[in-house]
Amino acid sequence: MEELEDLKVFDEERDIIIYDVLGDVVCGGFAVPMREKYADVIYIVTSSEFMSIFAANNIMKSIKNFSKMKNIKFGGLIHNQRNNNSSINILKIFADMTKSKIIGEIPFS
Repeated sequence: MEELEDLKVFDEERDIIIYDVLGDVVCGGFAVPMREKYADVIYIVTSSEFMSIFAANNIMKSIKNFSKMKNIKFGGLIHNQRNNNSSINILKIFADMTKSKIIGEIPFS
């Protein structure tokens, strides 16, 4: 976040800013944009692999916690088809179980 501030990314009125944060449980880096109110709506890009869904689930828990305090919304999941074995069906099950939605896909190329 400091680097984005140094680059003055937040100084201008923008409709959307896309940046990557670690979804790692240990670091908790994904909470900074929510805690510091850098985000209004959060979308999660995830593959259908176990660890990616595990991280997405943790981020979703954090969004739920921060949404009560900071008026942050969860926009949905974006399926990253990182390889030929990527399964949208696994992600659909996860979306159903978490009452979320898949709003898009990034195709494997």
